[in-house]
Amino acid sequence: MKNTIAGLALSLALPLAAEAQLVAYTITAEVIDVDDPFEILGDAVQLEDILTGVMQYDLSLADESDDPSIGSFSADAPSDNYINGTNGASGNFETLDFFGAYVEDNAPWGADYLLFYGSGDTTPSALEHPAVEYIDLDVELIDYDQDALSSDALPGSIDLADFEEANLFLTGEWFNPETLNYEFSFSVEAIITALTPVGPPSPPGDFNNDGSVDAADYTVWRDGLGDAYEASDYDEWVANYGATASAAQPAPAPAAVSLLLIALAQGGRTAARSHRPQRPVVGTHGL
Repeated sequence: MKNTIAGLALSLALPLAAEAQLVAYTITAEVIDVDDPFEILGDAVQLEDILTGVMQYDLSLADESDDPSIGSFSADAPSDNYINGTNGASGNFETLDFFGAYVEDNAPWGADYLLFYGSGDTTPSALEHPAVEYIDLDVELIDYDQDALSSDALPGSIDLADFEEANLFLTGEWFNPETLNYEFSFSVEAIITALTPVGPPSPPGDFNNDGSVDAADYTVWRDGLGDAYEASDYDEWVANYGATASAAQPAPAPAAVSLLLIALAQGGRTAARSHRPQRPVVGTHGL
């Protein structure tokens, strides 16, 4: 009986897992600068290209900073936290390694500052180039009036009109043996023109983030197997097949797909933290 009581007391003392509180936005941005000295991108991204994407983050992520005016948040991928984007022509960026967010309320350099970033890869892969070790997609928002934020917490809503600067950066990074520093191997800068909240988050198994779990998600899982996805993600897809962002209950599973495909899911991508070379901005954001 004592063991039972002790076990009950222990379970009551343990903190409960935080329930996901997801916030998602669609992003539209126009390219204003392309720096590609190694010709890694080629003609894949052009000036005035319109970039579109989706950013989603969980308000229940733990703040890793002890500073009361700074919030630092991170999550390994795949997860509900990501930034994905495309120019609609040559390919897309997907968060494959990790997601991070940095919040600075009333920064000493005179602004409220928001930075969301995903580390991953492009399609086709730019990581295959010898001058690229990391690829990041950043969403950076700066409010010089310092009234956009009221704390260092992740914002439950974002109004683009509150920020004087709103930029998106796609960067490749490499270690330069001559300078012994991590530097940009390519950089794309775009001005964010729209940041629009979206409806209910996609259900588990919706790997292409279109709001429903269907055969198209199986294709995404299959093509990303061993890289962005694991064999267990297939079980998630089967369990939620037919579910939509507005439906709580999944429909019956689809016809069985050959289980031999699961044998392909050996290994996986090792999460790699970007070294994030300093990008020239007003002030210092501490990353």
